Amino acid sequence: MSVLDERLAPGSIAISRAGRDRNKAFIVLRFDDTCAYLADGKLRKAAKPKKKKLIHLTVTSAKAPKVAEVLARGMLPADSLLAEEIALYDSLRKKGELSGEK
Repeated sequence: MSVLDERLAPGSIAISRAGRDRNKAFIVLRFDDTCAYLADGKLRKAAKPKKKKLIHLTVTSAKAPKVAEVLARGMLPADSLLAEEIALYDSLRKKGELSGEK
């Protein structure tokens, strides 16, 4: 099992490695063998997530537990919740308070 397999789950936080959204954080809503469906609550809403190939993502060890809980119930999270979780992650990343992140 690869590191990507271990980290990739609904509610995981991933960073885009390619495209015009490069270096932007997203939350994984769902995934399949080759792609993940991502949203940030601002530009990419939960109702219309961004489809991105897994090779173009860096999946972090960070999770958005509130979002994962909503997804586990089979519901779409509110865009405000996605934006809040991304903002929290970005603030911690800028402060350098995340351990184990590349």
